[in-house]
Amino acid sequence: MYDKHIVLDFEMNPVPKKNKEIRKHLCREIIEIGAVKFGADGEHEGTFSCFVKPEYSPCVTSYITKLTGIKTKDVYQARFPAADGDPAAEKPHVAA
Repeated sequence: MYDKHIVLDFEMNPVPKKNKEIRKHLCREIIEIGAVKFGADGEHEGTFSCFVKPEYSPCVTSYITKLTGIKTKDVYQARFPAADGDPAAEKPHVAA
């Protein structure tokens, strides 16, 4: 039916309970985006991985670190690619 398939994976961290107003609308924040691209025959064609710096969660919880291996230092060093196409922005990891 389609020539390509992309499987997305989002790793998320809970927003701290102290942020009551934010938690009314947002319980978790994305801290990593991953994707795998497959051709029509199911053959792996590429991967994408990018940490995302959280806006409301100061630390990755120990549970999330144990589950995913993602640490607070990983996401706070992250610079998600600029939506405006800024060439100075750090590029995400893309493997063919």
